[in-house]
Amino acid sequence: MELSTELYTHPSGAFTFYPPVGWEIKDSDIDVLVYEPETGITFYVAVTNFGLPLDAASYEAYVNATETYYYTSMEGYEQLDYGVGTAKDVYVVEKTYLYDGKTQYAKSIYNQFGQVNFVFEVIGQDSIVKENPEYLALFDKFFEKLEVAADAVLTRPVYELTWKFVGPDNSMTIDVPVGWTYSLDDRTTYSDAVMESLTSPDGAALIENISVVDGNTYTMGNAGEMALFLLNERYSNGGGDVRVSNIQTLSDGSEYWTWKSTKGGYSGVTNFELRNGGTQVLLLSFVSYDSTLEIYAPLFDRVFGTYTIP
Repeated sequence: MELSTELYTHPSGAFTFYPPVGWEIKDSDIDVLVYEPETGITFYVAVTNFGLPLDAASYEAYVNATETYYYTSMEGYEQLDYGVGTAKDVYVVEKTYLYDGKTQYAKSIYNQFGQVNFVFEVIGQDSIVKENPEYLALFDKFFEKLEVAADAVLTRPVYELTWKFVGPDNSMTIDVPVGWTYSLDDRTTYSDAVMESLTSPDGAALIENISVVDGNTYTMGNAGEMALFLLNERYSNGGGDVRVSNIQTLSDGSEYWTWKSTKGGYSGVTNFELRNGGTQVLLLSFVSYDSTLEIYAPLFDRVFGTYTIP
């Protein structure tokens, strides 16, 4: 197994490499798959613009959330190794999991360069990798010769890699960022509310979906009162000073609010609507610290643009 002498340059200009001889290449604006057709062994490279450099704890949160989405939830998942690499801002994670009834092996290398992340992976059927150690040797050679140009990623949208989030009872879907930490509050904080949140690795922004079914039937007017109550409860730091600066009524009858809490230090947008004859209230909020709103506001617009009702 050898690397080609022909250099591949990713369309973004963010990295170059020499692919293995005879392997296929499939790329997009932010990633590339290089794979051997006969075995399916794959080398993968992807880039992410964080919008700002992440500190050590935030970067670890990003790595863990990414691993959770792609691998940890897989059937038969087993972590073989997890650790910080020899260089700064590097994590190496090895694991196995089941896919189509077969055990798969994956090794992921995460590397942050300023506000840009690169992930380099080798993925394939575990038995093939174990029986043919030259694949890992080839990946090491591939990785050693790969060159990155992080500045080329700075013009990309922040957290461009996404996954499809499905709300309670298939009530809605949106495409949310990979690497944000998911949490579920199922009627714990509020007995009649299911709350699902995705928090940015730095903890400065979140996407929150709340479904309220409490036995009452709501109009948009009193649903708006509930929305304002919840925003004050959660984002005004006890100040009760959430101020709505703009209200738009959308074509589906829902309302889209732009708001701010000076005491809480948060700004956000919230879309709320009624379902099932007014017996269910849905609130979808995008919230950021004021200090990071410039970074996250375009992301919020992009995510909300993917909102669909199945």
